[in-house]
Amino acid sequence: MVEAARARHADLPALTFEVGDAKATGLPDASLDLVALHTLLIHCPGPEEALAEARRILKPGGLLTVFDEDPPSVTAAIHDHDPFGPVIDMLIEAYVHDRWIVRRTPRLLADNGFEVLARQGSLYLPEPGSPYFQTVVDRGAETLLAAGVIGETLADGFKAEARRRAEQAQGWGAISFVAVIARKL
Repeated sequence: MVEAARARHADLPALTFEVGDAKATGLPDASLDLVALHTLLIHCPGPEEALAEARRILKPGGLLTVFDEDPPSVTAAIHDHDPFGPVIDMLIEAYVHDRWIVRRTPRLLADNGFEVLARQGSLYLPEPGSPYFQTVVDRGAETLLAAGVIGETLADGFKAEARRRAEQAQGWGAISFVAVIARKL
């Protein structure tokens, strides 16, 4: 993502993108006008530490943007008892630290020295046959396989069924996202 952002915005030398630790950036106090946390808080143990670091490196009145997915809303199922439900659940369990944090983000920001200026939700619905559906099912199947929950034959079966659904425009996926803009108090 950082490489793509650098390439896309190469014409803006004042705009920089860096890879680092959200809890210890190494940046000077009050040195930034804007900090963007993009799909970070759901994966971050101790999100308060990341918010404290954002607050530390922001100038007075600086802006923080938080954009994250709402894991409980993620689905790839198309009917009751669809086997992709457990695949998605295992994927979330493996990669998401706190599946409910997005719903607590405005309060978390207020408790950590920010004034929430705006928040908005959106729903991402990939087109049938898009790579999103296949990627989610593949990752979920691989996660189940690695955990020893299923064998290779079933993992391959999940992947094949995802391909079949995608080819027949039956692949489904949906994720709700939440964006919050806050100002450092």
